[in-house]
Amino acid sequence: MNVGVSACKGRDGKWHASVRIERTEFKFIKRRFLILALRARPEVLAAKIARLGFVPYAPVRDQLRILLRVINRKRKGAGLTMIPATLLPHGRRVVRPFEVSGADLNAKAAFNASMEA
Repeated sequence: MNVGVSACKGRDGKWHASVRIERTEFKFIKRRFLILALRARPEVLAAKIARLGFVPYAPVRDQLRILLRVINRKRKGAGLTMIPATLLPHGRRVVRPFEVSGADLNAKAAFNASMEA
């Protein structure tokens, strides 16, 4: 899984990380899904998109919508049922890697106690 990360200025003038699927990886994914577009049922295609495993940051969600448009264009041309955008992954879990939790404090206290004994 290839993800590109860069920094860009937001509307607020501050620098923000921009995470998206790397260009060649995205082209490969599109080609693979275009092959499946006419063969698989809509729910199978939606499940495969969800299982790609990319965290749905806004630029990644945009890329997944592009993927869905390409798939649906091909399916519509063949007279097949289109995949609703509501089946795409959305929202992400906020991760705070440097936040200390209660479990971390307990583990540290237990470690310190074992070192003193």
